[in-house]
Amino acid sequence: WVTSPTVATLLLTVGIAGFVIELFTAGFGVAGILSLLAFTLFFSGHILVGTAGYETVLLFVLGIILMIVEAFVPGFGVFGIGGLLALILSIVTAASSTAAGLKMLGISFLLAIVAIAIAFRYLDKRGWLRRLILSEAAKKEDGYVSAKDFSALVGKVGETLTPLRPSGTIEIEGERFDVVSEGMFIPSGIKVRVVYVEGVRIVVRPI
Repeated sequence: WVTSPTVATLLLTVGIAGFVIELFTAGFGVAGILSLLAFTLFFSGHILVGTAGYETVLLFVLGIILMIVEAFVPGFGVFGIGGLLALILSIVTAASSTAAGLKMLGISFLLAIVAIAIAFRYLDKRGWLRRLILSEAAKKEDGYVSAKDFSALVGKVGETLTPLRPSGTIEIEGERFDVVSEGMFIPSGIKVRVVYVEGVRIVVRPI
């Protein structure tokens, strides 16, 4: 029953919609639980009837991991695309046939878009969305400061207190700073120059 095209499509719809809604709301709530249950039922059902193996689940988990990596470690979309392809491939290969898998995935994707739109409209009307999602920018003009500004360090010379592998500590004008090299190893006691700053990331180069 779980692997029938209609039920499997509904499970995918709930799984996809719940996953996207959970990404845009604070904490782990109902949407995340429903998504987890839906994907569990989908894959466990197909494993029990023999159309999918545990390698399919591992492929699905790999896809999730790659998408999380893309969110925290930007890789020009490589991790995100790889994760999306892994997710699609795991769902398609779990179905009784490739055609059936693509059909279920296409229909569930369209239904999920509708479900997500309705869910966010409902949350917005109830006022929950405004409480869950930050809608106002914290501007410098209003007195908000996200982090200390290290841009004044660019061009200054310091000395490594610890080896940079590639991160470590240096001293500039009697003050310690956590820095990174441009990927190279730099021993301690070496003179370095700050070449550029990205937010709180201070990048140095040996002189």
